Order: sequence, then C-alpha cells, then structure tokens
Amino acid sequence: MIPPSVRLIISFLLVFTVGSRISFRNLFTGTFPFIIVISIPSIPIILPPFIKSIEPYTWTPPTFSFFFFFISEL
Repeated sequence: MIPPSVRLIISFLLVFTVGSRISFRNLFTGTFPFIIVISIPSIPIILPPFIKSIEPYTWTPPTFSFFFFFISEL
C-alpha cells in the first residue's frame, strides 16, 4: 500500500512533468508564477514558483487525468 501523502507527491510530479508544457494560467486566473504548499504529516513543503516561460498548450488526456487524480488526493 502506498501512503496517501506519497501518492499525492507522485501525482503532483506527474502533473508537472508530463504536463510541463501546459499553462495553468487559465485554471488559476492569471496568478503565475505561483507557489504551492503541500503539508505532509506536519512538514510544509514549499515548491518554488513555476517557470514563467511555460506557454499555453492544449490539455492532453494523460495530463488531464493526472490533474484530476492530483485534485482528488487533496
């Protein structure tokens, strides 16, 4: 069994590696770059702001499913 926190990290990495060409401006209403804070048991992990050179592309089905898997783990 994989702990939920580990699955959250894996799904997050899949979203932002498989979907590295995807622009999240549409989802986050133009706040870009932004910082995501994930708390794992009691340790907050702050990821650096994402690279601003990412340009808009269309969603791909794998990225789309990984994104919803990531959301479902929150």
